[in-house]
Amino acid sequence: GNGTNDDTDAIAAAEAARAPGQTMRFAAGTYLSRGNVVTKPGIWEFEPGATLRLAEGQPAGTKLLLIDADDVLVRGGGFDGNRARQSEPNDQNCIFGGSRRNVHIDVDRVTDAGAQGVFMANATDCSVRVRRAERTGLTAIQWVYTGADSVTRCVTYGSVVDRSDDAANREGCIKYSKGGDATGRIVDCAIADCHARMHPAATGYGAGCLEIWGDGAYNRIVGCHVEGSAIGISVANGQSRGTVVGNTTFDCAYEGIEIADSTHCTVNGNVVDGNGRTSIGISIDGANIAAISNAVVGNTGRRVSTSGIT
Repeated sequence: GNGTNDDTDAIAAAEAARAPGQTMRFAAGTYLSRGNVVTKPGIWEFEPGATLRLAEGQPAGTKLLLIDADDVLVRGGGFDGNRARQSEPNDQNCIFGGSRRNVHIDVDRVTDAGAQGVFMANATDCSVRVRRAERTGLTAIQWVYTGADSVTRCVTYGSVVDRSDDAANREGCIKYSKGGDATGRIVDCAIADCHARMHPAATGYGAGCLEIWGDGAYNRIVGCHVEGSAIGISVANGQSRGTVVGNTTFDCAYEGIEIADSTHCTVNGNVVDGNGRTSIGISIDGANIAAISNAVVGNTGRRVSTSGIT
């Protein structure tokens, strides 16, 4: 962990020697890696001051830490995608997990990923907390369902995401979404108690800060603070019985909160502060799916330039 030597093989050897359920600890220091894999249940514990950094010049698609087991906890430390030193940063993630159960990521920092900082696909009963995520090439924390699989009972909580460095950022801060022509769903998931910030002039209509996008039901965005972006909070594209409760949006360029092509959703107790720029405080849009039985109650709008609720 001296920040100079390549530690990939040493980390892999330690993981191979670790019995299932045991803890592997990283002392303070910077560990250079070409990409490592969690191969069995247990804990990867990063002590204060420990950082796992992607070594220079890794190919597109490299995962700094790939979680390839169920029942895993990754706790503490920093994960640095080292994007400026990669010739092909496309599709590089700091932490990646696919089709996993009971995986919990509770880390201090995720930064400079070529693509998503944390990317979880087709997950069940998992959670993510990142105390500081910034400068990611795409969405900082993203959950996606593909094929016939789903994302079920997965929570993003207590995270702070700052993607305000570039007006070209369009991919948002935290997102649950559908991959391609997937037929699965997003079910009983939540974004809770998070702070998310994007550039106040984020380009494009689709630049959303917090999003739940795709077929599904009983999903929640609760107690979050959002600043910047075109759309602050979006629940869209086939959601049912979702809740957007107790959030604050500030200085969003187009809409504070959007419920689009979704039914039986509740928007309650939110504050939309447009700062004189937000055009629409809360939008209920049924362009493709009839917006049936959505309830908008007890919200506060101020300094919204055009319309409070449409």
